[in-house]
Amino acid sequence: MGKLKKDMQASMLATLAASSNQAQTKEDKAELGPSTSPRTIAGDGAMAEVEPQTGTIKSLKKAEVAMKALELRLTADDVIGVCVKGNLRRHGHVSSVVVSSGADEALIFDIGALSKKALKPLKRLLENPLRVKVMHDCRAASDALFHLHGIQLQSVFDTAVAWKLVHPDERQGSIKQLIGKYAPQVAAHLGREALELTMQRRTANLISNGRDAASTEIPRQEPSEAELTVEAKISKALVNAAMEMTPSLERWQSKFASRCEQQLSVFRDWPGQNIDALPLGQISRFEFSKDGSLCVLGESDVPKTDCLTLQQDTTDHAEDQLLAILPTEMRQAILQHVTSAGISLVELVLGVGRAPEVRSRSAMSTGIQADLVGEKQVSKEEIAAITIAAITSNIGKNKFNLQDRAGIEGTLHRISATRNQAGEIITLTMRIGRASRRLVQLLADVVADSKPVLFLGPPGVGKTTLLRACAEAVSQTRSTVVIDPAGEIAGCGDSVHPAVGRSWKDVAYSPKPIDRSEARRLAMGRALENMLPEVIVVDEIGTPGEAKAARTIAERGTQLVATAHGRTLRDLISNCELRDLIGGLRESTLGDDNPRYKASKRKSVTERASKPVFPTLVELRSSSCVVVHLDVAKAVDNILENAPAPVQIRTLDEQGRMFVEKREQ
Repeated sequence: MGKLKKDMQASMLATLAASSNQAQTKEDKAELGPSTSPRTIAGDGAMAEVEPQTGTIKSLKKAEVAMKALELRLTADDVIGVCVKGNLRRHGHVSSVVVSSGADEALIFDIGALSKKALKPLKRLLENPLRVKVMHDCRAASDALFHLHGIQLQSVFDTAVAWKLVHPDERQGSIKQLIGKYAPQVAAHLGREALELTMQRRTANLISNGRDAASTEIPRQEPSEAELTVEAKISKALVNAAMEMTPSLERWQSKFASRCEQQLSVFRDWPGQNIDALPLGQISRFEFSKDGSLCVLGESDVPKTDCLTLQQDTTDHAEDQLLAILPTEMRQAILQHVTSAGISLVELVLGVGRAPEVRSRSAMSTGIQADLVGEKQVSKEEIAAITIAAITSNIGKNKFNLQDRAGIEGTLHRISATRNQAGEIITLTMRIGRASRRLVQLLADVVADSKPVLFLGPPGVGKTTLLRACAEAVSQTRSTVVIDPAGEIAGCGDSVHPAVGRSWKDVAYSPKPIDRSEARRLAMGRALENMLPEVIVVDEIGTPGEAKAARTIAERGTQLVATAHGRTLRDLISNCELRDLIGGLRESTLGDDNPRYKASKRKSVTERASKPVFPTLVELRSSSCVVVHLDVAKAVDNILENAPAPVQIRTLDEQGRMFVEKREQ
């Protein structure tokens, strides 16, 4: 072994061992035995004759012999590569652990066949703070080994962390990218072999996973000998990659060691099963811990939260006060239609010479359904100009603002008017305002966080209802101001509706006639300066001026909770007026040495111009489904590079149970 390699290993060992910050007692050192002193082992005649171990280890005797043989071959500064296979979750299993010193045959431990006592040699090795283990993204393995077998990994050189530091301009490196760059000869050899194994596994899963589709657990699948052979080669390649990256990491020695330590504990110390340990496409039930952390449930887990209680709306018969302004016969006909159809009223549209139109949405639907109340119940002749005029009189003509919107005192309802050329009201669109905590229970972690969050969704999907519930939740612990020029969030009138909790509201008053967007923009700045809120809630950001005001609020450190029209993040990227909310766009020219140019062969690229105003974005798909982007900056960068963006799809079923799925889209 050359001097350079020795120096690299010594540097790596010193960095990671020092970061463990764990003082070893005499008993600890005694238990480590041969792991810390190869000379002691070599002095044992029985041990000196041990041959290098090959094959899969399934017994205590084989484990002890193999481990002692390994330690005989290792010097104090040698590092080992480790690959852990299985369903690496607290409700899953560890099927095998592959250990390689880089040059010799790999040791393959069959964890399922080994007893707790037989695992002790492996446990000593993995917990030894003086022996550096090279792994790629050790989070799930650390969590599973600790909670399933009581093994607490220490001193890990995480190549996923190393990749981010050494290649900051490249996308987060997969193990395939890592080996392709630092061990190309191994990558070329493994490429076809691994692809064939992957296709074989996928083919088998078409039947086995389809049969178990109703289960939230992944069936136990033991790796084949061929798969273990691939893992053995990968473990050796990891050691080579670590050696290659070590010189570049020395200037970040402290940062690297600290981040590797964090990788070991981030899943292990989570109050429950961390979602990032789940594979893509698996749907699992979840709940939130007391501190708001999302925890995935296993089949045997009993939720601590009564979801059936949480899903109930806080206002029953919310439309009664709105329908009270209608003529008696019309009101009765509409109520009869709503009751017989079993629908939840969203909007009611009344127009001169037309039958009333009832718009509704079921709890599990993704859109709004429109029905006409039959002529036998309400004739077209009944909705005449005089009828509209009478209803308008009940509302109060002076209640309509410059945008022809009005509300009913003490309610969340909104009434919009359309006029003819003479200025007379000919159509009334009545939006039912409801207070519901149903959907917000899917977003407890997002709401509890202090980061700005933006809700996207088409009209009528429930953005304002969700915004109202968020205002109620955050106002319990933080000073909250609702910017509400139309009274849609905090209710119409001077008093704040109970649906927004302890929030304060600003109705965006202006002594001069200005449009609602400008009034809202001015109110956002006024609230920030005069009321010193910790949270500002605003509905329907829609102009560059409002987007600029939103950035000002975010840069001051105030949490902004807002909505905007659009179905997906891609829609927002395409929106010239609002794309500043997600960082804006700019054209850049790449240099010849830029990894992105080498990959795409394109000199001119579109990239994100700045930090997003909203680091978290939620797409509302229906009243029971949301798509969550927890890292908007990363998602936008991926989309601009034509790469999939990671998301969480969270849903609520009819029983109020919460489910989550990781997906790339």
